[in-house]
Amino acid sequence: MGNCIASALASRGNSDVIPHQDILHAKETTIYSLIAQDQQGCDPTKETSIRRSPSTAAMDMSDIVSKYYAASGENDHHYSLLSRIFDVFDAAPPAKKAAAFRPVTLVETTQVEENGHMKPWAVTHYAATQYKTCQEMKNEMIAFGKGLVSLGLKHGETLALFEDTRYEWLVAADGAWTQGLVLATVYANLGEDALLYAIREAEVDVMLCNAKAVDLVRRMCTESGVKQPILIFTDSLAKDVSSDGAYSFQDVLRRGSECTADVLWKLPSSPDQLALIMYTSGTTGEPKGVMLTHGNLNACAMTYIHMLGNALDGASDDDAYVAYLPLAHIFEFAAEHVFLIRGRMLGYSNPKTLTNAAAKPHGDLAEFKPTFFVGVPRVFETVKKAIEAKLPPLGTLRRSVYEAAFKGRVEAIRKGQDTPYWNSKVFAAPRELFGGRLKGIFTGGAPMSASTQEFLEVHFGCSVSQGYALTECSCGTAQRYWQTQNRATVGGVASCSEIKLRDVEGYTHHDKLQAGEVCIRGATVAKGYFKQPEKTKEVFQEDGWFYTGDVGQWQTDGSLRIIGRVKALAKNACGEYIALDVLESIYVANPLAVPNGVCVVVDPLKHYIAALLVTDEAKARALAEKNGLTGFSWPAILDDVKFIDLATRSLAATASQFQRRPFEVLRHVKLLADEWTPENGVLTAAMKLKRRIIDQRYAKEIAQLFNSE
Repeated sequence: MGNCIASALASRGNSDVIPHQDILHAKETTIYSLIAQDQQGCDPTKETSIRRSPSTAAMDMSDIVSKYYAASGENDHHYSLLSRIFDVFDAAPPAKKAAAFRPVTLVETTQVEENGHMKPWAVTHYAATQYKTCQEMKNEMIAFGKGLVSLGLKHGETLALFEDTRYEWLVAADGAWTQGLVLATVYANLGEDALLYAIREAEVDVMLCNAKAVDLVRRMCTESGVKQPILIFTDSLAKDVSSDGAYSFQDVLRRGSECTADVLWKLPSSPDQLALIMYTSGTTGEPKGVMLTHGNLNACAMTYIHMLGNALDGASDDDAYVAYLPLAHIFEFAAEHVFLIRGRMLGYSNPKTLTNAAAKPHGDLAEFKPTFFVGVPRVFETVKKAIEAKLPPLGTLRRSVYEAAFKGRVEAIRKGQDTPYWNSKVFAAPRELFGGRLKGIFTGGAPMSASTQEFLEVHFGCSVSQGYALTECSCGTAQRYWQTQNRATVGGVASCSEIKLRDVEGYTHHDKLQAGEVCIRGATVAKGYFKQPEKTKEVFQEDGWFYTGDVGQWQTDGSLRIIGRVKALAKNACGEYIALDVLESIYVANPLAVPNGVCVVVDPLKHYIAALLVTDEAKARALAEKNGLTGFSWPAILDDVKFIDLATRSLAATASQFQRRPFEVLRHVKLLADEWTPENGVLTAAMKLKRRIIDQRYAKEIAQLFNSE
């Protein structure tokens, strides 16, 4: 009976289809045709073949740079984000909202049960949301800049930002630009050594930080003999913390508002003017400060506005973007400016309070109901696994209906169709997780698996666009569009850039699909690394090319696929090259793995590969119960021979699912109950593996993996 009901519902759902307007619009726009024709004019027989978007294929590179980097025509000041945002603010209706945030009234720590154990759980209580209009936000940016002048700051001096993403962060950054200051951004979780390194190298004159960090910065500077910058703090100082040399954010705004009329604000004077030193979290060595000009950042924003044109068209007054990723990362920095330029409201949040589970009266997604959401793949992998964990049990009627609905939507999307019946009957609840209004999901920072992209498109009914870029390229190089290419790619070349693939060991232009190190040139490419000329020379070439260290492969439709890292390649005893990060992105999709919890290891004297895999009690228990393994005890189960065998066979099945070659299938795995985080040094702030640290910390375990046969 159940099968008959499921079959009848499947017939009903799959017959109720209509043209998918978003997909049709994407295919009808110039953007779609640009991608499909991307490889025209290229000679794949030459290593030096350069690919561009057809929209700029006939232009000289100098013309491309002029178009996207500098300004021309009646808006001759449009070579900076600041000028574009101020023009939008000035043209906006008086009540138009630019930003919103929720003041915290209380953070309550409770105890919750997880996997049979009690753990502390922080719940943030919010007051009513506060809104800033476009004109209010502009006025506060200008006031902050003048406030810096009142504190003695001058054009060309440096403001460091060491704070989590919040409204004051962006106001301070853009406000500093109104007085010609240079920004230096540092991840809030990079640690004391990285922070001190940036303060010393950038010779920071003033710093925005949280009140809780004031004493930390003072102590670090005193102990190291580094000049202490003027401190501007958000929130309130503790009673036992001195305010000497420190000013509240609100005090700086007040000082700026009270400045005399002869203190003027100004737009950046040139696209070549240094705007930002963005410190990146390297997987080895000290952080590197990427020097980005106002022209670089402008080119990046204009590129994304062009690339995402149809998704950003037709703004309504209540369109919103939830801002929660680190503003010290170019991805979020660019996104917030792009959405402001296109008239969207920024709703400030943080990763811990997005959902109702850790926020009262409700989470930020429920409050702001975003129409656009940006995240790194780890966020969406977590969302996917959370939804999967709540699916009906296998073999039940409800599960059969879900699987029919999923299959029906996959087929409909492939044909450019939508499924109103399935949308309302099966996928309405998941869509409410994000507030029910999503029009677009954008991801970058690391590769997202094709299965996760498909999962998101099916469940949330909106475009899922994956991009590719680096801090050194201002976050604007390539983008995959809604249903226009293979989900395994990052799309076509951005209109302001050109890309070539340079032959490196293991990848050449002679391959069946031309492959090599991705090299980028164009208006978004940075000036180099701050005060590090030798490192600059290694990757920034005199002819304008930037060597990314990523290995790319051109697909037959002209799109680019990132298949590994030049330095993340390892060779086994058979001479086969192993792309470590590619395999890790595959194996982390296994139900046993936690996000960013797989590190593939290779011994050049062995013909097989192995891995370290981090799991948790719930995932381990699920695998044991699924396979009838009794006597479960956590974490002792991770050393159980039978359980390890189950895990290894499960990972082999994952490799088969992704059609990996025999030498890419894991032979052995070490299961860990550890946590890998930026705080304990195993991951970078961008959530990438620090292989050198892992090699050192788990040297004994890795050796055992290769001594077992």
